Amino acid sequence: MASLDEELLLDSQTDAEEVAYIRQKLSEAGLPLPDDDDIYYLIDLLAAYYAESGILEGTPDGEGYIDIPMDAVAEYVERAAPREIGKTFPPDLIACVAEADLEFAERQE
Repeated sequence: MASLDEELLLDSQTDAEEVAYIRQKLSEAGLPLPDDDDIYYLIDLLAAYYAESGILEGTPDGEGYIDIPMDAVAEYVERAAPREIGKTFPPDLIACVAEADLEFAERQE
């Protein structure tokens, strides 16, 4: 069993890998690259949306996937970000981060 310090180090490495993956996807899409803190914030907002909405508790389709309405995700982030950190993010950037976040999680399974 890994110690707490080892688990925290592994989590921080995984988080850094996810941020790098998201930056790559944003770059490939020709979208502006927010700083790492903003990407971490967006990841946290996405997790909050998934938890609050219960969307991940839905019934998967025949291939095992759950349909996540990106427009609802974008609306949630668009409302929360200005209120919480005083920043706005373009909807296409939010959608790209959300899709990359899901892709990264799937790759980790």
